[in-house]
Amino acid sequence: GNINVAYVFGLLQFVSTFLIAWLYSRYANRHLDPKAEQIAREFDLDQEVPR
Repeated sequence: GNINVAYVFGLLQFVSTFLIAWLYSRYANRHLDPKAEQIAREFDLDQEVPR
């Protein structure tokens, strides 16, 4: 049968959603997670200091 343009756009929407999620996951793992771990370590050090 014929493939409607709407079907193509619908499938591209799924592909683009997963592509964007994968790219963001790579970015977060490389850039955001190390910063979050550093902040958590600094917070833990602040909690250990007696006041």
